[in-house]
Amino acid sequence: MCRRLRIIRVVDFHNVAVLESAKNLGSENDIRSAAVRECGECTACCEGWLADEELDMYAGKACAHCRSEGCAIYETRPEDPCRTFKCAWLQDAETFPDEMRPDRCGAIVLSARYWREWNVMRAMPVGPVIPEETLEWLRLHTKSRDVPLIFYERGLVDGVYTQADRQRAYGSPEFAAAIHEVVLRFGDAKETLFTEDDVVKFS
Repeated sequence: MCRRLRIIRVVDFHNVAVLESAKNLGSENDIRSAAVRECGECTACCEGWLADEELDMYAGKACAHCRSEGCAIYETRPEDPCRTFKCAWLQDAETFPDEMRPDRCGAIVLSARYWREWNVMRAMPVGPVIPEETLEWLRLHTKSRDVPLIFYERGLVDGVYTQADRQRAYGSPEFAAAIHEVVLRFGDAKETLFTEDDVVKFS
């Protein structure tokens, strides 16, 4: 699943305050019991917060089969993307606590993604923006693993999603330099438009 994206803004991990830890996940037994997860009542990825052309699904328009009680064609749902897609909350129960389920935290998190040669984590908002508390948890989580976090803010005009999302990021000075080199200096046509002000300068 992918989206057309507009702007990256990189924020240096080292220039912001760091909390003691991202989250206390509880006892070893709690972690083991959460090792196998199911979506439960969460339908965030079916509600249009991840776009899919074949399902004609995008922000502001849910999948035609999405109901308040779940998927109307669950037993016969297509392999791709419905059966194969797994958000980070489903994949990594040892790291992501229950409250980071997409419908609870306000973000669909995608792990093991790439921007160029960089392994990154991406986070899509369930709604216009990712809540500050969730974004802070993700910032600390990715910082502790030295993995850049790319996140998004949705374009919204008069209550209507414009499909012109703003792309931003937290990352190291090296990651910011890579964005500056590839996008700003070389003007890569595969990337959407950037200006000098879109990337934070590092001292």
